[in-house]
Amino acid sequence: MFCVKCGTQLDDAASFCSRCGSATTIAPPAYAPLPASVPKPQMPPNQRPVIAQGYKEPGIALLLSIVFPGAGQFYNGHIGKGIVVLLTFWLLIPYIWSLFDAFRSAKRINQFGY
Repeated sequence: MFCVKCGTQLDDAASFCSRCGSATTIAPPAYAPLPASVPKPQMPPNQRPVIAQGYKEPGIALLLSIVFPGAGQFYNGHIGKGIVVLLTFWLLIPYIWSLFDAFRSAKRINQFGY
């Protein structure tokens, strides 16, 4: 069985997706109201839904780097790169490199997670 929202493979007995936290039960058709006797699926109290983190918008990273040198690297979570760019952007080559790097890094974070 696979999660409908994120596509993660699940055990057949799972009632919630371990990755995104969505219910795995099949809902009745939209035209049939859910009877009051059927309880809504509840998440176990010891589990929290996992919120997808790490998505970075490449356009925002590029825009931040244009406005403030190093801000795109900070947005991507690359603090060391951001500090280096902030201290050396006046040399122009690090500034131009930072524009490309912020955009590429955001795309790489979305694709590979780092």
